[in-house]
Amino acid sequence: MKEKDFSQFSIINGCSIHPTVQVWDHVNLYQCVIQAGAKIESFVTIEGDVVIGERTVVKPYCFIASGTRIGQDVFLGPGVIICNDKYPHANNTEFKPKPVIIEACASIGAGAIILPGRIIGEGSLVGAGAVVTRDVPAHSTHRGVPSREVIY
Repeated sequence: MKEKDFSQFSIINGCSIHPTVQVWDHVNLYQCVIQAGAKIESFVTIEGDVVIGERTVVKPYCFIASGTRIGQDVFLGPGVIICNDKYPHANNTEFKPKPVIIEACASIGAGAIILPGRIIGEGSLVGAGAVVTRDVPAHSTHRGVPSREVIY
């Protein structure tokens, strides 16, 4: 893929970024893969070994932990936090990441927190401010703290 010019205010280290990807100012991207047509907005941090699918939108102030897999056509609202460490500790020498998987066409509302090892199913919706402590089945809606399925 062709090398792109990025802002002097961004850190982009060892990434594979498709030429059609839009990357805004003030981002930190480390050893990740971002596929065609995706959009990464300002103040986003994406750690290593993350894959972002085609046409996925990552709004400002999101944090995506290493190992996360995000499918195509996913929407991450502003301030979404994706965690991979079940027992965080400053001196944890036995750290074993528990990656998050977000399947195609899912939408995650602003300020939601996805805890380690969760799977967000295809076409599902996670409400703003939700804390996801369990897997979210495909085509379901979850909201609240901790998040629970909403039946309409």
